[in-house]
Amino acid sequence: MWAIGQTDRVVHRYMNSLTTNDNIRTISRKEQVTIFRLRTEHAPLNYHLNRINPQHPPMCPLCNDQFETTDHLLLHCPNLDDLRHDLLPPTPDITNILSSTTDQLKNTSKFYHMAMYIYCDMYTAPSKKEGQLHCRTENLIVPFF
Repeated sequence: MWAIGQTDRVVHRYMNSLTTNDNIRTISRKEQVTIFRLRTEHAPLNYHLNRINPQHPPMCPLCNDQFETTDHLLLHCPNLDDLRHDLLPPTPDITNILSSTTDQLKNTSKFYHMAMYIYCDMYTAPSKKEGQLHCRTENLIVPFF
């Protein structure tokens, strides 16, 4: 059913069958949440936020690309090239970033949170709340793990 169903198409493009040995089970809960949100394209990136609230601009705040999507953030944003080089595989693609080894999943989670911190550092003042770093952008609070 998974392979021929019409739901979960976003996840299906890099995980075309169910598996019981997904390395997401071996990382921390906070890292799991990040990876799952990236896999399902439900991370609080501007393209997703624009789908919820059409008044929210969908563009990338780092490079002004038309859409800040999971693919754009992980693979294409030119302002994240150095970070991408440090934390992602030499030839990154969605599969080897989001469905890979335990170490790579941890690095992908770290990449995402560092990218969000770069955005906060460039455009807003990060604040400390209950031992976690947060970035407040309008009514959205993005937690950093």
